Amino acid sequence: MADTLSSLDFTLIADGQLDLDKTALDKAVQNFGRQTPSADVALFYYAGHGVQVTGSNYLVPVSANPTREADVEFPDGGRQSRAGARCRGPARGAEHG
Repeated sequence: MADTLSSLDFTLIADGQLDLDKTALDKAVQNFGRQTPSADVALFYYAGHGVQVTGSNYLVPVSANPTREADVEFPDGGRQSRAGARCRGPARGAEHG
């Protein structure tokens, strides 16, 4: 995927991040957002698990094992965060612009 994105003139900004726990996944998502505010196109490539809770989708970090809706943490201080629960593959960011 990295080679393909590079060949399309995307700039990889977080190449090779694998098996991230919740803290690292949250940081990767936040860093990606900070590094791409003026991009014409920004792509966050995530090859891992996700869950849907009440119509919202969440990324699942490798260290999480959600078995019920209440296990997912939200960013507003409740129990669910958009980068929430269990990632087994690379989380890569690419910027094109």
